[in-house]
Amino acid sequence: MAVGKVHKVNIATQTMNMAHDPENALANQAGTILEAVTKDQLNTGLTGQIRYRVSERNLYAYLFGVKQPIVHVMGYFVSVLRERMPISRPRRQSHRPMNPRPLPAAP
Repeated sequence: MAVGKVHKVNIATQTMNMAHDPENALANQAGTILEAVTKDQLNTGLTGQIRYRVSERNLYAYLFGVKQPIVHVMGYFVSVLRERMPISRPRRQSHRPMNPRPLPAAP
């Protein structure tokens, strides 16, 4: 009778630096600041933490479907960040008609 392999997974909420790149330790200024470009082409630097938890519902995919789950979590976070990055927009002009100045009287 074959004995299966036992996998141990921490399902508690975990915290990690949002600038950490698990594939490249030197990226994002050595994991200290996450640089981003807003939709209006401005550069910004972000610091903070990501909180994540392995869902019991997706435990099989976590163990066997994704080679590097933390890389997957970071990729998902970056895609959500890109979607929600604030956009600086120029002020809209009012559509109220301007009061024209009266023309000078003809001589």
